[in-house]
Amino acid sequence: MQIISGKFNKIPQCAIALGKFDAIHKGHQKILDEILKKAKEKNLKTLVFSFEILKHNFIITKDEKEEIFKNLNIDFLYYQAFSDEFKNMSAKSFFDMLVSKFCAKHIVVGDDWHFGKNREGDVNLLKKLCDENNIGVTIIERLKTDDDVISSSKIREYISLGDIKKANNMLGRNFSLSGVVEDGKHLGKKMGFPTANLRYDSTKVLPSGGVYHTKVFYNNAYFDAMTNVGVNPTVEDKNIIRIETHIIDFNKEIYGENIKIEFMDKIRDEVKFSSLNELVLQLEKDKNTIKGKN
Repeated sequence: MQIISGKFNKIPQCAIALGKFDAIHKGHQKILDEILKKAKEKNLKTLVFSFEILKHNFIITKDEKEEIFKNLNIDFLYYQAFSDEFKNMSAKSFFDMLVSKFCAKHIVVGDDWHFGKNREGDVNLLKKLCDENNIGVTIIERLKTDDDVISSSKIREYISLGDIKKANNMLGRNFSLSGVVEDGKHLGKKMGFPTANLRYDSTKVLPSGGVYHTKVFYNNAYFDAMTNVGVNPTVEDKNIIRIETHIIDFNKEIYGENIKIEFMDKIRDEVKFSSLNELVLQLEKDKNTIKGKN
């Protein structure tokens, strides 16, 4: 996959997907499936036209997004900056740019797509412009799960509330956090529950505080685990959110190594226990709960 931005050499005729793709949820996946299908039918290259998103609470990072596109065999990925020039571009000028600069021969968007200054263009205008220029167009209807319209904002809300199952259902995969395992205070090890402390990307949205059934991907294999998200009120007095994972039936030290933690379900909220013994008893219950899910 070639990542392009700003000035670039002329690219081949393309089937183009337009959108933020800030979650690559089931709705986004349907759009991507469609450009792959149209590209094959019409002998075109595939191009994702996305945007430089400068904010926090990401569902996926830029690197994670690019990895998904690469795995789908997308040919080109373009990032558009929200410059003043772009913000003031008319809908017609934006469409003309897709045709002249990106050699658009087929365009795929969601049914809520708007473009141009003040969102003046919608899918009806896009259809009209495509028809006038002999360019194919496919409008993808928004998907629903359990009467909920799938959206990035809804997924972000569910993750923040700890409703991981609903978030994963909309994503079409498990929400995950990736990073390097840091050396910690070894308190978990002393209690019989050694943990991998994740140095995570602080720009990502975090699940609400609590203990989660998770899967850890390490060294090309998955391991059952339980992950605590929170401040560890029983043993800590600092209000620092930590991601600490006990990998079940695993005894290798992996400090400094990369892991991915996939969230499956929330087991319980984070609580402060009156003693370490009480905490250990609860951790045993949590582990047995997770083992019972397999």
